[in-house]
Amino acid sequence: MVMRKVKTKIASETDYFAMTTDIWSSRVMESFMAETLHYLTEDFKMVNLVLEVSPFHESHTDVNISTFWKNAFEKFGLRTEKLSMMMRDNASNGVKACNDLGIRHFGCIGHSIHLVIGPFVIEKKK
Repeated sequence: MVMRKVKTKIASETDYFAMTTDIWSSRVMESFMAETLHYLTEDFKMVNLVLEVSPFHESHTDVNISTFWKNAFEKFGLRTEKLSMMMRDNASNGVKACNDLGIRHFGCIGHSIHLVIGPFVIEKKK
């Protein structure tokens, strides 16, 4: 029911869109991937929708990541040629997955900042 409403909303309000995505692991090393959709309505209202947060059991290869994204696009009726930008983490597998799909992409500045300042502010376990 919720999925149908989201798909209807997307189909009626969306022409071009942007997406954000990330893969992370829980403390017990279970991996998850999230995709979030972003677009403006005709009256310039910003819409952000979390499409899914799903377990990601496969190896984190570019092929598996791009397959996961293609399935999400298909599931929600989104066409990659209407994707204006994919914001992703900075891992090389995500870069390659975007390149393989032929979509414009950009690395997350938050991830970059974390890599730079993290070692100075996060206390290491002894």
